[in-house]
Amino acid sequence: MKPIPQLSSDTPLLARTFTATSAATPAGASTARSVVRSPLSAGLTSLLGALASSAALAQPADVEEVLVTERSLEKTLPLELARCGADLEIITEQVINRHGFVDVAQALEMLVPGLHLTSQAGAFSYVNEHMQGSRPSDVLWTLDGIRINNRLYNSTSPADTLPSGIIERAEVLKGSHGLMYGTQAIAGVVNVVTRGFSDTSDGSLTVGAGSHSAYRANGYLRGSVGEHKLVGWLSSDVSDGYEIYDVYQPNPVNWERGYNVDGVGLKYGFDVSPELSLSLTGIHTVARLDYPNVSNVTVNDRTEDIVSAKLDYLPSERARFYAKAYFQDWDTDYYTPPNPSAYWGYRDKGVSAAMAIADDRWFEYHLGYDFQTYKGQDQVLLIARQQEKVHALFTRCSRRYAVWSRSRNAPALPRGFVTTTPMAPTQLSGMSRASTI
Repeated sequence: MKPIPQLSSDTPLLARTFTATSAATPAGASTARSVVRSPLSAGLTSLLGALASSAALAQPADVEEVLVTERSLEKTLPLELARCGADLEIITEQVINRHGFVDVAQALEMLVPGLHLTSQAGAFSYVNEHMQGSRPSDVLWTLDGIRINNRLYNSTSPADTLPSGIIERAEVLKGSHGLMYGTQAIAGVVNVVTRGFSDTSDGSLTVGAGSHSAYRANGYLRGSVGEHKLVGWLSSDVSDGYEIYDVYQPNPVNWERGYNVDGVGLKYGFDVSPELSLSLTGIHTVARLDYPNVSNVTVNDRTEDIVSAKLDYLPSERARFYAKAYFQDWDTDYYTPPNPSAYWGYRDKGVSAAMAIADDRWFEYHLGYDFQTYKGQDQVLLIARQQEKVHALFTRCSRRYAVWSRSRNAPALPRGFVTTTPMAPTQLSGMSRASTI
């Protein structure tokens, strides 16, 4: 078995995407996905690479390397957890484009082993996801680190309005990560990362068409002026409709399932100083999604808004801090033609802050606070308007690679469960959480 490479807290974090174009796969590589593997899978991959070495010499494979140069505590967290033994998969924009996937769910379904997604009605529809045999409600979805799971129905995937054209990469952390990511991260975390900042100006425009009167268009522009950075994107995905059943009842009103998803996003970044930076993000999505059955089609007219602000403070290589605030608004008009529509939706907002400090020799310490408040109602299933507030304090201590170069152990105290009694007492066991309704 190959020894685990030694990394110190001062070493830049690196993620690699290997795409094999020949019959052989180089040692430590995986096809069409970027991964940080466990020692066992690294050893198996090395063995397979050794067995195929003669073929590799005859026809070398193309290797694409992706450098993650971010130093932000929140953005480097997945790679740091992978250094401690977590199973991390990274799907890049280039891989998604080469496969021609329309939405994020299609890319995850085909490229991430251990994450099983089944679409209910094709692109831009609800999916049933299971990560290594888990329930759908045990997977946490985030967009640029912001929780986007449905607050009213935690088993409903939020991936039905995530077009592939807006993302830079998708990070999938397998296993329980509730300590650092909060409730619902029992089986794993799916973090969709949108377009990032760039010191040089660039952009792109993509237009496509397909059967069933389908077309898609997406584009972005980004650049910087001095200490100011901007990223903007637009996307539109439309299909007039297609049949998903072989047999229908004799008198259906609508037979075909269609979708129309339009989105716009804007990011602004400002470097206050070399150590302190501010970033603001706004994403607006409007969608009409059809959900057919054998007799009719139910329409989901939805508007989603996500706004966030974050401060990153990096005074040294061994100290990192961040503070973040977010707001999400989900509004849906739900109806079956020709019946009138009924409303369901929720509002979710919160703040969080965390810091990581490494000592001179052995350990790195994480300490953070998280506050969430959300309220929602459903006139379809008659859920009355309710509101809940949650406070959480968490801590983590991990070994530094410079001391234990062959160890992936990262001792951490588990999170407590969310309580539902008013002013519930907290449990101090590495993570303390209290909620009120």
